[in-house]
Amino acid sequence: MKNERIDIRVSKEDKEIIEKAASLSSLSLSSYVISTVLKQARYDITGNKEIILSKNEGQKFIEIMDESPEANTRLKELLKDIDFNKEIEKILTNHIK
Repeated sequence: MKNERIDIRVSKEDKEIIEKAASLSSLSLSSYVISTVLKQARYDITGNKEIILSKNEGQKFIEIMDESPEANTRLKELLKDIDFNKEIEKILTNHIK
């Protein structure tokens, strides 16, 4: 049951953009705002745990993980340029399936 209320003020231009997006999504303005905000809130709460790697980066990660323990240094080098939390979660999720 929906008993709570959130009131926000936006500019006319912002409202028009949000209304257009809602319409393109075949949702009411309220439904669109709620679904979009909840999606972002859940993402923020989970600490941005989703990890995205290119196919090449993912393959390199798997190869390194399959190698001997000295591969840890290589793994650290590979992960220097990517967001560790986001990337590892995606790989593990896809690899475990």
